[in-house]
Formats: sequence, structure tokens, C-alpha cells
Amino acid sequence: MSKKENAPSIGGTMEEAVEEIISLVADTSSIGDSITSGNNNAILSDILGYGEENAVKGEDICSVLGIDRRKMYALIRSERKHGVLILASNEGYFLPDNTDTEKARREIKSFLRTFTARAIDTLTTAKPFRLKLKHIEGQFRIAEVEHGK
Repeated sequence: MSKKENAPSIGGTMEEAVEEIISLVADTSSIGDSITSGNNNAILSDILGYGEENAVKGEDICSVLGIDRRKMYALIRSERKHGVLILASNEGYFLPDNTDTEKARREIKSFLRTFTARAIDTLTTAKPFRLKLKHIEGQFRIAEVEHGK
């Protein structure tokens, strides 16, 4: 099964999403074939620990893989899009606990709350820009009508 087929579907309640993610944590076979950094043979998810107490700081990931932060963020985004459950906290990056289902559930829920709040904040911050652009585009349309274009 490919990572994309293994990825959780979007939709349903947060509880349903967490349940689906929890079931995927038990099958860690998709984690081992993650993408590589391109600079060496290290695999991003292979250097991450299971559980928040084994989190790896971003600077350590960059050092081990020989990449900069921007490349690290791109790798993390790519792996997440392919179904690798890379979580993050103030402690660093990590995979959900693979021995304690309840702990994994708490870690995933915590990450989802933070990730969702960040997404909402980004969309909220973008709103004035969308409104201004809409206003400007409306002005162009009015000018076109006034000038017979």
C-alpha cells in the first residue's frame, strides 16, 4: 500500500480523524520508506524518536541531514502529505508513541489543536489582504466601465 493510500482521509469529526490516525500508528511500515534529504542516505523519519519525550530539535535534524531549515520544513511537509505522522511541540519533532495508544492519542490531539489553530490564524491574517485585493479589483472593473473597456 502506498503512503498516499495509507494517509488519513480528511473529513468527519476530529475524534474520527484521531481514531484513524491511531490505527495508522500501529502500522509503522509506511514510515520506514520516507523520502531522503537528498544530501545523504539518512531518512527524516528514521532519525525521529517515538513519543514527545524523544523529540528531536530542528537544529539537530538539520545537522544530521546536512540541510538548512527551509529544506527541513519542506521535507517535513512532504512526509506529512504522504501520511508520515510527524508531530511537533516545543520539544522538537517526533513520531506518535508506538507503545501506548492513549499517549499517542493525546500527542496527536495536541498537535492537531496547535496545527489547526495555526491554520486558522494564517487564514484570519490573510483576510484583510483578500478584502483589499477584492476592493482593488473592483476599482479596476469600475474604471474599465467608465472608460468603455
